[in-house]
Amino acid sequence: MIERNESEQHFTRRLEAFSDVVIGFSLAQLGAALVVSQQGLHDFLTPLGLLNFLFPFAIVCSAWFFHHRLFSQLFIPKTWPVVLNFVWLASVVMVVFAAETYTKLGTLTAMRFYFACYAMVYALLTVQYLIALKYASARQVPAARLRAVRGAAFMGLWTTPFVFALVIILVFEPGPFYFLITAGFIAAAPVSSILRKRFDAAEASLRTA
Repeated sequence: MIERNESEQHFTRRLEAFSDVVIGFSLAQLGAALVVSQQGLHDFLTPLGLLNFLFPFAIVCSAWFFHHRLFSQLFIPKTWPVVLNFVWLASVVMVVFAAETYTKLGTLTAMRFYFACYAMVYALLTVQYLIALKYASARQVPAARLRAVRGAAFMGLWTTPFVFALVIILVFEPGPFYFLITAGFIAAAPVSSILRKRFDAAEASLRTA
């Protein structure tokens, strides 16, 4: 963990609390978008309807988890990290809007917007972890540096399939290429598992050194 002075610690806690409120509002908005009607219930209880709700819900929850780890261990409230955090919060709100838009319209433009918002959420977290890596290196905190590398690696990894999907949708009609989009996310899973094992081993070695 990067040591913060009292002023930095106070500001970080306040900023994280504000961020939690925005994320909570976004999740509430996702639920509020569900239409209470017989047709709405029928649409929701289909595999596609459940996926359209659970996928953005899971993404926002996972983004909150990595955001919390960043703030609890590595965040330094300098200008760029603070500015990027507000941009990231705007992206989280847009993810919910994009999910609703894609669900209701199903157009190619809505699909592009959908994947672009997801890519933005993870890409901004990648940048935040890289900035944290710079601060951890400058303050010579090996454990924090390893944590920052780990966070950047995971966020960069999960940014990749969203960017890949966006490129596919921008270049081709998505219908015949859905299998490529799906393959991108499936391929990221074992890579994530390998990264987790290697970073766990590296952290264990650092603790015993």
